[in-house]
Amino acid sequence: MIITPANNAFFVTSVLEPRFWAAFGVTEAWWSKVATPYNVEGEQMIIPWMGMIDKYREWVGPRRTRQPAPQTYLVPIKNFELTEELDEFRLADSTAATATSYYAPTLAFMGLQAKKIYDYNLRDMIENASGGAWGGSFQNGTDGLSNWNTAHPIDFYDASKGTYPNDYRGGLTISGTSVGGAFSTNGFNTAWEDMSARKSESGERLGVAPDLGMFPIQLKAAAMTILQNTMFAPPQMGVLGSGSGANAPFVGAMDNVLRGWVDLMINQDLMNANDWYLLTTRSVVKPFSVLMRLAPDFVPRVSPDDPVVFNEHKLLYGSKARLAVAWALPWLSSISGPTAGA
Repeated sequence: MIITPANNAFFVTSVLEPRFWAAFGVTEAWWSKVATPYNVEGEQMIIPWMGMIDKYREWVGPRRTRQPAPQTYLVPIKNFELTEELDEFRLADSTAATATSYYAPTLAFMGLQAKKIYDYNLRDMIENASGGAWGGSFQNGTDGLSNWNTAHPIDFYDASKGTYPNDYRGGLTISGTSVGGAFSTNGFNTAWEDMSARKSESGERLGVAPDLGMFPIQLKAAAMTILQNTMFAPPQMGVLGSGSGANAPFVGAMDNVLRGWVDLMINQDLMNANDWYLLTTRSVVKPFSVLMRLAPDFVPRVSPDDPVVFNEHKLLYGSKARLAVAWALPWLSSISGPTAGA
């Protein structure tokens, strides 16, 4: 190639950059199915929340007044970048066709990474990924506890109302019944039922029946078998077991009563092969949040008087993004798996 400032600019902005945006456009992302997006204008976002107000009471004596007590959940924006370089001399020693075939895939993969940035950060927060950006205090959710917890307060101000779990890893014993644990017919049924029975501060059901099951690729066959088969013969479901007797009705193939309870999402980005999730997504607020400060961009540095070009004969093209991921209300989501959580 004949290297001129115009050729450099043309190659990067007219040949390579379109590959970036083409890959960005066709890459599928899953975060919007489980997270509510928010546009952020500053370096952090303060998310206010408050408990559900009480229900009507019989009017005996004077009115009993209540004062709302809003809480806040602060999430700082984080900055991310991805930068590639191209040696100007190596480009000069290549034909246009060779240079295009050599570097175009790099830009396509770069565009894919730009589209997946919200997916990967959300996954890292959900799984508390080692070395990720969302460990430590970022694991704490709106009520100040770790989002995955066995004892979230039902009422932030009245401990007498008890707690509820949204972490069923390892299996929990609730009212004498084993709930959750490793994915199975019984594990799914008991976790779904317990999540659906969660109560608000008023003592009434929240009505948060989970509508989406999210599974790693390693549980695809098990999830499809248990949740989508037309018929099955479960050994146990809730307190009911197989065999004979009044408490053991499963003696052969039967209509699959679990079919259609949740939509199925097989998420190939999940890294933990055993944990699975129940999520309530058909609500005003979804189980997680994505805070958008600056969407991924594409910026080339190809001017001959740019210091990196002039001093190091390098052409740079980079992308940056500013964002955060956050938890929503903990009763909208649950995690389960064979091993107890931290």
